[in-house]
Amino acid sequence: MVSKATKPQGAVLIKYDNAINYPVEDQYYLVTDTTKHLKLRIDKTAIPESKEGRVWVYDFHWRGKRYKKTIGKLDKDSKGQGSLTPPQARDLVNKMENVRKDPVAPQNPLYFNPDEDNVLNLNNYFEDFLKERKIKKNSEYEINQKKSRYKRHIEDSFIGINPITELTYKKINDWFNSLVSKHGDAEAIKCLGLAKHMTKYLIKNNELTLPNKFTFVEIDDLREEIAQRNEENKRPLTAEEFKAIWNACEQHHNPVEGLYIQFVMALGTRGKPIAELKEKDVKKIDGKYQFDVLHKGKPFPVVLNPLAEEVYKKAVKEAKQYPISPYLFPSYIYSRINSIGGTGRLKNKNQRNKGGSRYNKKVTGVRETPMNQVNRRRIWKGRVDRETKGKLAVYSRSGILGIAMQTCPSVRDVNVHDFRDTWATISDEGIATDLLQNYNKRTISKHYRKKLPEHYEGLADYREVKLKEILE
Repeated sequence: MVSKATKPQGAVLIKYDNAINYPVEDQYYLVTDTTKHLKLRIDKTAIPESKEGRVWVYDFHWRGKRYKKTIGKLDKDSKGQGSLTPPQARDLVNKMENVRKDPVAPQNPLYFNPDEDNVLNLNNYFEDFLKERKIKKNSEYEINQKKSRYKRHIEDSFIGINPITELTYKKINDWFNSLVSKHGDAEAIKCLGLAKHMTKYLIKNNELTLPNKFTFVEIDDLREEIAQRNEENKRPLTAEEFKAIWNACEQHHNPVEGLYIQFVMALGTRGKPIAELKEKDVKKIDGKYQFDVLHKGKPFPVVLNPLAEEVYKKAVKEAKQYPISPYLFPSYIYSRINSIGGTGRLKNKNQRNKGGSRYNKKVTGVRETPMNQVNRRRIWKGRVDRETKGKLAVYSRSGILGIAMQTCPSVRDVNVHDFRDTWATISDEGIATDLLQNYNKRTISKHYRKKLPEHYEGLADYREVKLKEILE
């Protein structure tokens, strides 16, 4: 007769004869094996001195989230379906760990199937699909967009893992609706399009006679809603609002961050390319400063008008304080200082500076990386403390919007992209496309022509005239 084993307190080499005698408690518990990430769960319904109610668990982390996957039942000879002996359980966990820690292409082992090394699914053909897109001369920007969207929304879903033969219309539709609810209809449609094109590629290259079920998802109504919403959300600024924000930039606690917004306002560019603009990217050609803006992988020259040039020179002068950053508008590092002059948190919520923030902040350095979306949002809307979290961040006067609201309350709902809508509204139809550095697919494929330098210099002069009309 086997002596009754006690509940182990640490990692042990789990053996069948001992495992069936681990005591049953009111709640389930886990016994940790000496093989890392392998555990044996003893359920509260387990039968004493029996293999029943004892299952193997693979306990691991993937991308910051913890998973506990049941990989099989405890057995002595693994004759039953889904049964594993202790050595077999260790071998399976080691295989799954190799998948998770693969130095070239690590994958989520949650859906690992050791019996299917070449499943006909999207995950196994994603890299081949990208190679085809490169052959078709997709830009690096477009390739990176596809990679990012695939990693975030497809790779770890059953859409990417399961064979395409097992994907039903209902499963695909449920996945799509889940994306709509979590990430919005526009992002969901882009993910659907990516999955649809990948499936088309997979079917074509494997000479299959299967329907592409991703094409069955109805999105026409959603597209109409998006178009209508975009039209309704267009928000050209009035002259009063434009001036209020421009002046707010000059009152911002960090001059360079204020100059960043003014630079975007003066040129009508997107915010991200300016945040990533390096001083060396700006060239002086024939007495005029200019740089290239990339849109969908296509370079677009932007010549600075006198007002933008003035902003640029101020930014260069300010940037010399922190030469470690190569960016014209660096990402700053702030420290928190209390009212006495030391570092740390203020004693209570009533100890606020005049800017409305919970902390007095001091610039202590810059990062070697460009401003990210969080940095740009902070400049625009300010910081949100615990008391205002969930409300509009513009209540914080440390943001440019909060400063502008003091003289012009109507700017509350303005965002940075609205500057482009403003330029589109006040510009002549014939030059609006070039002024905003924007090409649609038809323009790129059929109508794109190389413009002469004089054309872009003319746009700079045009911006200057319009800005004077607004600001003076």
